Amino acid sequence: MKMIKALVFLCLISVGCFGQGKWTRLADFSGGNRFSQASFVINNEAYMGTGFGGTSTLLSDFWKYDSANDSWTQVVDFPGEGRVGALGFSINDEGFVAIGESLSAKYQDLWKYNPLNNQWTRMADFLGGARSSACVLVINGKAYVVGGMANDEFKQDVWEYDPVSDTWTQKNDFTGGKRCCASSFELDSKWYIGLGFGASPTNSSNFKNDLWEYNASTDQWILKSSIDVSAGSSQYLGFQNNKGHMFINNRFYNYLPSFNKWEESSSIEEGQTSALFALNNKFYVLSYGNNHFYEFDPNFIPALTTLIASTISTSRIDLSWNDEATFEEKYEIHRSTTSNNGFIKVAEVAANVTTYQDQDLDPDITYYYKIKSVNVTKSLESDFSNEASATTSLNANISLQAFSQSLSAVRLAWSSDNTMIDGYKIERSEDEAQGYIEIAEIPVASAAGHIDQNLEPGKTYFYRIRAFKNTSVSQYSNRIGANTLVTGINKTLSQQIKTLNNPNATGFFQIKTEGQNTQNWQAELRDGQMKVLPQNLVLKSNAGYRIDLRQKPSGIYFLILDTNRGKVIKKLLKK
Repeated sequence: MKMIKALVFLCLISVGCFGQGKWTRLADFSGGNRFSQASFVINNEAYMGTGFGGTSTLLSDFWKYDSANDSWTQVVDFPGEGRVGALGFSINDEGFVAIGESLSAKYQDLWKYNPLNNQWTRMADFLGGARSSACVLVINGKAYVVGGMANDEFKQDVWEYDPVSDTWTQKNDFTGGKRCCASSFELDSKWYIGLGFGASPTNSSNFKNDLWEYNASTDQWILKSSIDVSAGSSQYLGFQNNKGHMFINNRFYNYLPSFNKWEESSSIEEGQTSALFALNNKFYVLSYGNNHFYEFDPNFIPALTTLIASTISTSRIDLSWNDEATFEEKYEIHRSTTSNNGFIKVAEVAANVTTYQDQDLDPDITYYYKIKSVNVTKSLESDFSNEASATTSLNANISLQAFSQSLSAVRLAWSSDNTMIDGYKIERSEDEAQGYIEIAEIPVASAAGHIDQNLEPGKTYFYRIRAFKNTSVSQYSNRIGANTLVTGINKTLSQQIKTLNNPNATGFFQIKTEGQNTQNWQAELRDGQMKVLPQNLVLKSNAGYRIDLRQKPSGIYFLILDTNRGKVIKKLLKK
């Protein structure tokens, strides 16, 4: 028996493909270890038999797979000799097994299987002569056998079989040259053959990676795009579907006819694969050596797992997620006010978009979200994503004030337009823009003040506050700063230093320090919230300091002078 064990040939029924797909291990094959078997599909049931069982054992048993019950059942044995490299195909709800080889001979017989009475019938022998490892296409109720291996020669002849008349007719030779172990598939009512080995059985390294389209009406072949793979040591399996596929080295490769190109798809981590067939829009793979049996659902789109919901305001929640889907045409956003129940679609976004702003919501309401990826063209959609939730902010407008209380305390006071709350959360930072931490929770809706104690003397602190009710919170109040009182204030020096507001209200303030040695004094300007202002607003002169507030709004400002005789704080009021 001369054959290339690394190659197994199968031609299968049509199945659509989209998305990233999902592999599932099913019940192990019950018929024992084998490879190079034949298979076909009839009425949503798959049949598989013959093949090489190891230790020179050629098999003739046949098995039926029921996907609904994930079970294998043995049917009547194939009546011909046990063999490898046979062709399996189906026409008009009947299965056929043709040609093949044993350890000592090649065959040209053809057998038809009737699933209704579980019987085989001998049909007209293949007129191309005894051979094995050919390829078959089923076109408009007829089978076309292409190439194969006859004795020590690879073939390129093409034969048409008509099951109605039980006759064989020779067609034009395959333009791609002599070929063994090629693969085939159907795509948009066009038929393709590719891969396999050329030359002769003694030159098995002559691997082919081309693809040819066959027009049965004109009996012509057209060369298409080659697939960028090497021979390797695994199976090359072709089958028919809506998006041409080859299963090479345990990985699917998809042919895109619109672009006449190939793309890599899903793979399986297993050893050698001995069988592949398509059933109910799914692919089934049998692993050689351990009888592991797998289902691949190409239409399965994994549910997203990265959805996040974030509260933005009293009426807006933002959603974000990772673009985990492949070939989606849009994402649908579904919302509910109840966890795990009552979701309705509220919006959709285009493919590859990963954010959505849900607006015009009610305040103080928890909203739950799920999204799914959808391909309208293929009528496919994923399961829902993980559930994410967020609660819109309380509708509470808070005005906050801060006052210096003592060397170690700041007094806060606020007013709010919402009394239907549980209380307030107070946050503090030493930087007006960032670094806020919660320092107190006031569980009294009527509360309007708080004293922050145990602070450092002469230091500025910034505050913000928000209301809460259960787990809901309002937006933050204004941010405001206040400083604890400064130690070492020189009251006598403070009285000697005069503040003169500019009579023309130009925004300049004069700080008179005549008679004082100001050489080592440090001056710092702050606004009413105790935020440090740029140093260039403080201009030093022989007469003292000139404060430039022309571009600043009306309000209270402070000039803090750190002198060798103590501190001085001058209050400036710009009207």
